[in-house]
Amino acid sequence: MIISYSQLNKLAMCPHSYKLRYRDRIKMAPSMSLIWGSSLHHAAQLYLSDKLTIGHPSKDEIYQALMLEYYYNKIKTEGLRVLKGEDKNQIIAENEEGLIRTLPVLIENLSEIEPEYVEMKFKARIKENISLVGYVDCIDIFGVIHDLKTGKKSKSQKDADSSMQLTAYKYLAENEGIEISGLQLDALTTLKTKVKWDVFKTTRTSDDYVVLANHIEALEKAIETETYTPNTNGWWCSPKCCEYYNTCKYVRREA
Repeated sequence: MIISYSQLNKLAMCPHSYKLRYRDRIKMAPSMSLIWGSSLHHAAQLYLSDKLTIGHPSKDEIYQALMLEYYYNKIKTEGLRVLKGEDKNQIIAENEEGLIRTLPVLIENLSEIEPEYVEMKFKARIKENISLVGYVDCIDIFGVIHDLKTGKKSKSQKDADSSMQLTAYKYLAENEGIEISGLQLDALTTLKTKVKWDVFKTTRTSDDYVVLANHIEALEKAIETETYTPNTNGWWCSPKCCEYYNTCKYVRREA
């Protein structure tokens, strides 16, 4: 069995949602926040890959064009989940404008990173029948893991310190023999009046690996026992955040 951070995170938030996504394989249209994030990640990957492979980035206009091509192709092929009463076309247009406004700040800050690995896939055998896999955004030449987070709400040091994703990335990279000197959450936040870039450095100890192992064990037990208890007491249980909310039998929806 191959598991990822996304699966562990989904299970931690709502096991029933995990069941629908990964066991039943019911795929729903993504939210704009997911499309937004993946579009900026795509641009970041292209920019850092160019720095790594040809020694310098291309013109900013090229990354903008490729980012927007990815953005619209994502919507075309996977759809877009909108809330009742929202204007889909207006949301698409507004977020295109936001992406264009955000990209220069992303590129400006990525220019300071010297990559050694970009969007690198790592895989480690945890147990005889379980392997953990992850795609690390970037490891720079100094051995620092960079995890890019995008959105319209500010991140904090607590987000970096509690990130199970960074824990998994460090474990996977070190398992491949790569010496990791630090962990860094690079937060790109698009607000109404400005776009900001915040850097949160953090560390991990063996205790964090124990917590990661506990989450993996919980996932294994849930699969073995077919126990997927719904968790409706959190921010994730809402029509905006959960793709299964409107069809979930465990929530009461307004008429």
